[in-house]
Amino acid sequence: MASPIFDMLIRDEDGQLIATTEVKAYQDLSSDVAIDLRKTLVEHGVLPKNIFFLLVSQDKGYLWKEDGKQSIEQAPITSFSMDEIIQHYAKDLASLRLRETELALLILQWLFDLSAGGDSGIDAQEMTPSLTEFLKSVRGATIITEDAA
Repeated sequence: MASPIFDMLIRDEDGQLIATTEVKAYQDLSSDVAIDLRKTLVEHGVLPKNIFFLLVSQDKGYLWKEDGKQSIEQAPITSFSMDEIIQHYAKDLASLRLRETELALLILQWLFDLSAGGDSGIDAQEMTPSLTEFLKSVRGATIITEDAA
C-alpha cells in the first residue's frame, strides 16, 4: 500500500521530516472540525511520525506537535488567524473564497518564504512558544509538494 501524500511535507536540512501540512478550503474551519480531521488521519494510521502537523484554511491555521503520546482527539497546541497571510499573498482575492488549489499555492508560497527567512505574517499577539518553534524549524527547510513527493 502506498504511503499517503499530504499537501506539503517539510524536511529539515538533513532530510528529516519535521512537518506535514494539509490545506482545506473549509469556510470558518473550527477547532472541533480540525480535531476531527486530524483524528481521521490518526485513526487510519496515515499521519507520519514528525514533529508538527499543520492544518490550514483560508481563515485559520491549527498546529499540533506530534510526539506519539497525544490522545487521538488532541486539541491543537495553537491556532492563528490566516487573515494577514491571505491579504499579503492575495490582496485582490482576500475578500473572496479561494478554491483549495488556489489556497494550497498561496500556502506553498508562504512556506517557501518562511524557509528563506521571510516574515511569518502572523500577528505578534498570536505568537506562542510552540508557533515560534514551528516557524524556526521551517527556516532553511525544504518544502515538498504532493506532485514532487
